Amino acid sequence: MAVGPLTNLALLEVARPGLLGRAAVVLMGGHLPAARPGFPPVGPEDDFNVQQDHLAARIVLEACDPLVVPLAATAQVHLRAADLPRLRAAGPLGVLLADQAQAHARDQGIGELGRAWAGLPDDLLNFQHDPLACAVALGWDGVTVEEVPVRLAAGGGRLRMTEAAGARPLRVVTAVDGPGFAEAWLAAVERASALSRP
Repeated sequence: MAVGPLTNLALLEVARPGLLGRAAVVLMGGHLPAARPGFPPVGPEDDFNVQQDHLAARIVLEACDPLVVPLAATAQVHLRAADLPRLRAAGPLGVLLADQAQAHARDQGIGELGRAWAGLPDDLLNFQHDPLACAVALGWDGVTVEEVPVRLAAGGGRLRMTEAAGARPLRVVTAVDGPGFAEAWLAAVERASALSRP
């Protein structure tokens, strides 16, 4: 499971060639497919996890058959202001998550983004990028996975992913049950909070 730059996985592949090819790798990142109508467009410049170490990303993407959870998919899962009462009622963990979400939204101007795009909720606090990728890795079935022929090309300090007939297929999450994910995530926070109470 990779929710950041892919440097460590690339170093593992260099040290033990072929090991990643035998592993079930799920990674959060990628800028294909394009965002759905009503959502902000995403491109290589938005793709932090891949671009932070684009050489490592290319090694990993070429060495294994990863399941990619791209930005277009994670843009479909949200933490909203409407979720805050339920989070706060869950206990200290929920309160911490609620406080962090509000601070992040304020510091990053996330609410303005939510109001600017029809596909996003007006009370958007955050995208659930990494939680969705982790849920996919754990087998959550609220996603659609398709094989997309993807050509990788490095240049200008970026790794560009383009859909191209005949290119190697990449397994990519292309659709998400956003409301279903929100419910599953909130319920998971509630369960974790209940387990931590004396």
